[in-house]
Amino acid sequence: MTTLQKSLIAVGAVAVVAAIVASSVLSKPKAKGEEVYMAKVATRDLASFVSATGRIEARTKVNIQSSVIGEILQLPVKEGDAVKTGDLLVQIDQERYRTDVDLSEFTRQRAVCVRTRSGETYVSSLVDSPPGIKPGALSPRMPS
Repeated sequence: MTTLQKSLIAVGAVAVVAAIVASSVLSKPKAKGEEVYMAKVATRDLASFVSATGRIEARTKVNIQSSVIGEILQLPVKEGDAVKTGDLLVQIDQERYRTDVDLSEFTRQRAVCVRTRSGETYVSSLVDSPPGIKPGALSPRMPS
């Protein structure tokens, strides 16, 4: 290889490297600097404005859950309102639970009537026993 050939290869390599560097520098978008405001130094009131994104959270969070299921009729408290002990937070439809209470009371009264009637039948069997049969032998003893 002659000196001329070596020189041409070196110049070609430098030209390729220069082209790569130039294209990478020119293709990158230039970052814009932050916009600033300038003013003369003076003594005056400070006025500031802060713009930010984020979430605001309460210092104290209280989770409320009910032990019963039902339709909400009234919700007198809104999120963020201050409440005190004993304040009504939510009113739930009571009809379903009133029905359950009424049914339980009916069942209790029926059981009392059945027990009373069983006792009357037992006493009646003692009084109306056929001759020659021991009183109470025809029916089992009921606890009183």
